[in-house]
Amino acid sequence: MTFRAFHVFIDTNVLVNMVYAITLHHRLNRPRPKILDLLENNVLEIYTSIIMVNELDDVALPKLLTSVDREMHGWVNVETNEMEEYCISELNSLVNMRYVRVIEEDGSLELQRRALKYKPSKRVCWKSNIMDKLLSRIPNEDIDVINSLLYAYDLLATVRRKRGPGTISGKLVFVTEDKHLRNFVERQLTCYDCPCTSRIIAISYKEFKDQLRQI
Repeated sequence: MTFRAFHVFIDTNVLVNMVYAITLHHRLNRPRPKILDLLENNVLEIYTSIIMVNELDDVALPKLLTSVDREMHGWVNVETNEMEEYCISELNSLVNMRYVRVIEEDGSLELQRRALKYKPSKRVCWKSNIMDKLLSRIPNEDIDVINSLLYAYDLLATVRRKRGPGTISGKLVFVTEDKHLRNFVERQLTCYDCPCTSRIIAISYKEFKDQLRQI
């Protein structure tokens, strides 16, 4: 697998771990994450959803910061709320530099968003009939994530950018630490003659980092 050929869509847990690692590097001079080099050199494009960003702010980041080994990580004399401010500032910087791109807000994706909104015929995975088939099988807490994932696939992999809207072939790598969510994507994100089959590839954060080391 080469990340030059595939966009990467990440969930909340992966986003918060990545932001935290980069924050440690910038604030406490910890080892530089390989992912930062790839982002700065435009080798890797990371996308996420506003849903993930909001969950990071409200739940994931406070949970992470109250569980880390403060002494080992170098936070001994830093209050938790200050740690949180550093991480949020880092996330905002990553978004502003377009290293992390929020699919609902990224300005460069406006053409694609309008195409999917006003031309349903351009949709491949983000379709009401596909969601209807999946709703009875998706855990309630994951419905918004799956909807965002299907939307991201159509937005990133199936809408032409230079020649106007249109469907193209492609795959979207979905990085998640949620084993149940990964199992659902791998085993349930299919239906009879479903176009999503084999187009969305789920991998763990560890697998993702292992792939980065090979680049």
